[in-house]
Amino acid sequence: MSHIRRRLFRLVADILVHLPKPRPVPHSPHVLHITPQYFSDESTIGGGERYPLELARAMAELVPTVIVSFGRRRQSVALGKCNFEVYPVRRWHATRERPLSLRFLRQVLRADLVHCHQFHYRSTVITILAARLLRRPIFVTDLGGRSTSLSDSAGLLRFVCKFLNVSAFAAAWTKTELRSEVIYGGVDSHRFCPSSPPLVRDRFLFVGRLLPHKGIDTLIHAAGDDLPITIVGRPYDEHYYQDLKLLAEGKQINFIVTADDTQLRELYHKAIAIILPSVYTDMYGNQHPNAEYLGLTLLEGMACGAPAICTAVGGMPEVVEDRVTGLVVQPSDPMALRAALLELWSKPELAQAMGRRAVERVREEFTWERVAERCLQAYHNC
Repeated sequence: MSHIRRRLFRLVADILVHLPKPRPVPHSPHVLHITPQYFSDESTIGGGERYPLELARAMAELVPTVIVSFGRRRQSVALGKCNFEVYPVRRWHATRERPLSLRFLRQVLRADLVHCHQFHYRSTVITILAARLLRRPIFVTDLGGRSTSLSDSAGLLRFVCKFLNVSAFAAAWTKTELRSEVIYGGVDSHRFCPSSPPLVRDRFLFVGRLLPHKGIDTLIHAAGDDLPITIVGRPYDEHYYQDLKLLAEGKQINFIVTADDTQLRELYHKAIAIILPSVYTDMYGNQHPNAEYLGLTLLEGMACGAPAICTAVGGMPEVVEDRVTGLVVQPSDPMALRAALLELWSKPELAQAMGRRAVERVREEFTWERVAERCLQAYHNC
């Protein structure tokens, strides 16, 4: 069945390639964002896959914007000036991991251009074919997820006007250098900013999903029994989570599996530094060659005045300027990571100076407003 489906989609794409070119992007376009994130009734809007939601919210301040996703039932929610439309998943054997509903296609008809988040998803395949049929310009931001190979086998790359990447590292994975721009990711500078008055910074902080490629085990080894560290994130891999807790026994390490924005801001404000020790090879020997396209939690912590300590993995060194806004160390090297931790632990003046420069860097380049501006400029440059 999958072979027949691939041939069918390829046939459709080969027919659509003969249509006239997409229509030009108007000065103030109606933008449609599509994300394959599945939202249940219990989901918190703004959580989960935050990138497309925050970009759409910021873009709506500049041009009319709609973002479409999928869930158990039809919902329409206002995110500021942005319309967030959730369509029910009922067809094509769709699942949480591969959500799809064809009812969203009416939104493509109303839009001047379409921006898909993730390339290798069924929703993106359908969206690209529909947008090409309607001569709507198509843009893609790939965030590293994958649930189908149809995008490749159907030859859909030829219909994408431009890939808008979250980092130069991510751009290298799209292999479309001639039709690619880097727009990065951002921070809501109203929610994430330095505290007034400043709080005492007395612990290191990790924020992210508890998965092996995040290198949290390296961080625990680096901590020894003398450095206090708070680890915030949901345990998506229970086996890894139990291994982490075993490694943390007897150390000054505490785990927080859920935290809302208010709690998270306070943790950032009390952090000596925000740490993201991601690896290409995890503690079990598994390879993660495209780990960490960007690292949004680094930007959130930096926006709150915490310097960053990250590994030279993925797009993180593009965000953290070594010895200016933080420290960059080699991955899977507990001794190098410990040296970085000790440097900021023992030199609070250095940590404070790096934190101030981190705030300036985020405000200049990494707010969602700046990302939305770069994105709109890229639409018009297509």
